[in-house]
Amino acid sequence: MKPWVGIGLICGFCMFIGEAFLWPLIDDEEIILKTVLLKFLFWMFFGLIFGYAFIKIRKKKKVTTFLF
Repeated sequence: MKPWVGIGLICGFCMFIGEAFLWPLIDDEEIILKTVLLKFLFWMFFGLIFGYAFIKIRKKKKVTTFLF
């Protein structure tokens, strides 16, 4: 698996959990299967776009990781 795919899927999955389950629980909204499926597709797609853009920007700037 390419690194940008892994980063994108992790990011998309975290956003999906927050948007599909945590936020409706906070707002006392119903969790509907159709909405959950649409949010899953939406966040996986945009997670992959984010992962691809993240790797491209990182390679372009040649960012190194430092701890403080």
